[in-house]
Amino acid sequence: MRGAAFLARMDGSSEFTSHQGKSTIVVDIGGTTTDAGVLLPSGFPRQAAAFIEIGGVRTNFSMADVQSIGLGGGSRVKIHQTETGDAVTVGPDSVGHNLTRDAKVFGGDVLTATDVVVADGTVEIGENVRVADISSDVIQKSRDAIKRLLERIVDKNENFSRRCNAALSRRWKYHRS
Repeated sequence: MRGAAFLARMDGSSEFTSHQGKSTIVVDIGGTTTDAGVLLPSGFPRQAAAFIEIGGVRTNFSMADVQSIGLGGGSRVKIHQTETGDAVTVGPDSVGHNLTRDAKVFGGDVLTATDVVVADGTVEIGENVRVADISSDVIQKSRDAIKRLLERIVDKNENFSRRCNAALSRRWKYHRS
């Protein structure tokens, strides 16, 4: 979160004008998870509620409010045959750190989110000939599933960010008058 603040110049290291006074949603898509949180106008992450559960233990530590979902480059793409055609799901299970061994583009036999974006031509990694047989229907349904997952996690944060920006705007108007 603080790295994103630095890259967006929200950390006070330089003149910051484009997002001044607004919260910003940060989304980090990794190998096994996608993490999303809100940077406040100060450049610091929104803090979580008083009690956070870590590994099933309730704690009262101050920490960033970051939501995580099981979507990453190693997320498994599963195709299920239905009466109406193929249904596709993505994640939450993943090949994890074995991506370069298990994903099709690297010679493995597991269809992953990485394979889908390579087959779609969005990304060039591994050997794209290994995913040339993935149908355009499966590619599109996989991309739609990924999009839905991302929209859900961003919407959760966007609703909070919108409420926060409205409150800041009201406070700014009050202080100016």
